[in-house]
Amino acid sequence: MTVLLNVYFETVERAVRTHGGEILRFVGDAMLIVFAQENNQSAESVCENAMRAAKAALADLENVNRKRLEEGLPILRFGDGLHYGEVVYGNVGGTHRLDFTVMGVAVNRTARLESLTKQIGTPLLMSDVLASHITEPTVCCGDFAVKGVAAPLTVHALQSALPFAKVAEGNA
Repeated sequence: MTVLLNVYFETVERAVRTHGGEILRFVGDAMLIVFAQENNQSAESVCENAMRAAKAALADLENVNRKRLEEGLPILRFGDGLHYGEVVYGNVGGTHRLDFTVMGVAVNRTARLESLTKQIGTPLLMSDVLASHITEPTVCCGDFAVKGVAAPLTVHALQSALPFAKVAEGNA
């Protein structure tokens, strides 16, 4: 199991580092990744970097899976949720155990987007906020009520992924 997870983590890490992101933590078989907006970097630049990293990780995983199939090994799948927003960051914990992390509504929305990837049927979903900051065309998949978020999330997928996404209507 750890060998399989490490193949997945290494595949994603390469894409994330190449595009300026940082893996803050591993949470079971998931990763908390941030693309910090630094040095007067525009929202568009940060969002484009996050989207490019996600697309690169998914493309790299296709190559990994092709080799795994040839070797008779199970393939790997993952979903990616992207959102742009403010977070609170710092060390949290107790006297004997601290952890550096990010918290806030933006983190929750990102996690909920990732969880919708299976339901919608596409491995890369994004909020309407992030979609408004990228140049690649997106398609609205609908509004989804999700745990911990008062208003339904408007979810987008890349138009290039449309044949794989189930475009939903009235899912709020």
